[in-house]
Amino acid sequence: MPKGSSGGAVEALLLRDRPIRLADIDQVLDESAEVEHASKSAPIRTWREELTLARESLTYARAVLSSDVAILRHCVRVGPDEQSVVAELPAIMASQSWGEGWSSPGDTPDRSRVDPDVLIRSDELMSAHQEMAGLDLSAPKQVARVLDLLEEQIGALTERHRAVEIRLTEIRSAIIRQYQRGAVSTRNRPA
Repeated sequence: MPKGSSGGAVEALLLRDRPIRLADIDQVLDESAEVEHASKSAPIRTWREELTLARESLTYARAVLSSDVAILRHCVRVGPDEQSVVAELPAIMASQSWGEGWSSPGDTPDRSRVDPDVLIRSDELMSAHQEMAGLDLSAPKQVARVLDLLEEQIGALTERHRAVEIRLTEIRSAIIRQYQRGAVSTRNRPA
């Protein structure tokens, strides 16, 4: 699919019943790569919508995985004492940042802006989180293995998050340029 087309990943991210995958995010990043030179017929606003959705999903997934990492690092520090981990779990969770200025999962600045479907659809972005469900916290080798998986996955998500942020900035600039050139009528502008 040529760059600048509006199929593929954009359609995949728009489908509310489909998981959000790194491959879809990468595709939208690829399709929107030439946004600074895009014609007025390019789906710039669709890219913005999809990348905003991707950023929200990446932020959520990184927050969940960061909490998992904090728990496992604590396990490494205290050793195979499950009771200690369980007893200190509330303090571990309270010390975690939930991303983008959130103090906790329930204290989002504007709950109406968080799409609950994004939370459900983000599961594939945090497959390492599934490893936590069956993990024996008293088994140091298992803890170390899952910790490595989590850190690797957070690294990939962080890389995409940065790329999405950069692309959203480029898209905002492209939209402003379109308005400055009169390529978009302010009376008929999309929401």
